[in-house]
Amino acid sequence: MVESGDWVVPRIQDRARLNKPPLIYWLQASSAGLFTGGDIARDRIWMYRVPSLIAAIVVVLLTRRIGLAMFHPRAAVLGAAFIAVAPVFLWEARQARADMVLVACTTGAMLGLWLIVSRGATTARQLLLWGCVALGVLVKGPVTPLVVVLGAVVFTLGTRRYRWLIETAPLFGLSLLAAVVVPWQWIVTRRVSSDVLTRTAIDETLGRALSPMEGHAGPPGFHTLLVWVLLFPGCLCLGAALVLTVKGWWRAFRLTPCTRSLPARPEWFLIAWAGPSWIMFEIVATKLPHYTMPLYPALALLAARFVLRPRLLTRRVFSTWWGKFAARAWMLGAVVFASAGVAVFAYSLRSDSRPLLGAAAGLLGVPTAALFYVWTRRSWLARGLTAMHTGGIALAGVGGMLICAGLPRLPMIWTSRSVVGLLSRHDPAAARPIAAVGFEEDSLIFETRGRARRVREGDLAAWLERNPGALIVIEERLLNRRPELKSLGGTLGFNYSKGQRVLVAIAEARP
Repeated sequence: MVESGDWVVPRIQDRARLNKPPLIYWLQASSAGLFTGGDIARDRIWMYRVPSLIAAIVVVLLTRRIGLAMFHPRAAVLGAAFIAVAPVFLWEARQARADMVLVACTTGAMLGLWLIVSRGATTARQLLLWGCVALGVLVKGPVTPLVVVLGAVVFTLGTRRYRWLIETAPLFGLSLLAAVVVPWQWIVTRRVSSDVLTRTAIDETLGRALSPMEGHAGPPGFHTLLVWVLLFPGCLCLGAALVLTVKGWWRAFRLTPCTRSLPARPEWFLIAWAGPSWIMFEIVATKLPHYTMPLYPALALLAARFVLRPRLLTRRVFSTWWGKFAARAWMLGAVVFASAGVAVFAYSLRSDSRPLLGAAAGLLGVPTAALFYVWTRRSWLARGLTAMHTGGIALAGVGGMLICAGLPRLPMIWTSRSVVGLLSRHDPAAARPIAAVGFEEDSLIFETRGRARRVREGDLAAWLERNPGALIVIEERLLNRRPELKSLGGTLGFNYSKGQRVLVAIAEARP
């Protein structure tokens, strides 16, 4: 966008990239343009990650604000802390992707919705609700509106409170949404065929829902299993909080006459926020761990609310054998996560890593044994549940920071960068054309400053005739069946988005 001056249609080389709306590209391009002073040739990848970092900070602050509007300030701070150290947020805050900005927009919209429900409508609250919905659409299409609409409908039906829906000013909201989204769509249809835009939108919505895309599949229950890892340490009381809240809501709904409405309990609102959308994400065929992130603030606040009620949890949950087992497993997970952070950071240093690993095991193993012993004393649980979560937050924070500091030092995850290093050995002047066959990572185009061109395997022979002396970046499995190519070396990488190892070779045509 900065190089071409075209801020309407996102492109990679000559190919339009319309599978995401433009807001995240506007933010990233603006960040790179700002930090480079307009000389985009001096950009670095961290510049494109700044919007995600800012959005992560906004999400933490919004989670605390919602908690203050719902519960005691201690619960608000604890829920925000759960979000701040959750592994999935530590990861996504450092990615040049749209998901963190999407979570910020969705959380802001749900804050506006709750303020209207609990305190009545004002123009500022309506603008907050619908402005965040409109921005969410510009970030990632229908996700934010779906979460807001499903949450509002379930909360309305579950509490029999209907009048507040009118106070949200839906006509005003739809008008604002159209004013924000329609101009960009209209301009795009004049630059790109409307059929292409429509087909892309259908593929990214219905296509992802009906069939797995890009190899990202998973069975129903995929997100439910992952939440116990991705929301650590806030996951300890999450199951009990969900069960007790749903049971209480159902009991109140069943015993209250149909002509009477139920109170607007904040726990019920959080269930309405997370529950129906969670079911939708479980049904969708395409699954990635970060898809449910817009629902995590609701789960974090719900868990924080129940952490501060230790007597209830001790009596109903942690007095049972499975409750004690879950707590001990949680404590073990806390130590394992922190140990993993130390191990990753120590391994990334390459030299003298074994002594560091041994020291980490010793430093974390002794406190773990002591904690396990103390945990068997039930009297301690009632007094120390909040302290346990404080310790969990500390371990998660330390482990997460060490992992985030160590992972970038591992060359295996920088496959495109390693490929570019090999290319520079055989083409130090950066004068030879480059074809990418089978290896279609956009990062290769970024690292080569646009020199690499994507070429289909069937078109490679014709492309080589037009570009003699070219270098070919090709996956090893494809190179083995191309006898006309000579290998110049290769590198082993790891595609962490798919969890697969990848062998990439550099080749040229045989004379």
